[in-house]
Amino acid sequence: DAYNANPESMRAALRALADLECERRVAVLGVMAELGDIAEDEHLAITRLAHDLGIEVLAVDAPLYGVATVADVDAAAERLGELSRGDAVLLKGSRVAGLERLADLLLAG
Repeated sequence: DAYNANPESMRAALRALADLECERRVAVLGVMAELGDIAEDEHLAITRLAHDLGIEVLAVDAPLYGVATVADVDAAAERLGELSRGDAVLLKGSRVAGLERLADLLLAG
């Protein structure tokens, strides 16, 4: 979901990822735009939830998550090259993050 992201949709997406039967779960997260004064708290809350659910977070140009951040979708694609068969990946962020391009790169193989 690379078009819209808000705290509630992020939580729902992470819970759906956690419910999948898979080897490893990775959430590639772009910024949640337009949150104003609550942006830092909400991004950190998403990171905590992902951690609690056993999900690895890879932030793309989104330091508000408080985890290691890659600079752009090309760097994210390179990092995701480490995935194995049976791993599950969630792409989620506001449109401004450009994660749809990452989806295209991953699907192209």
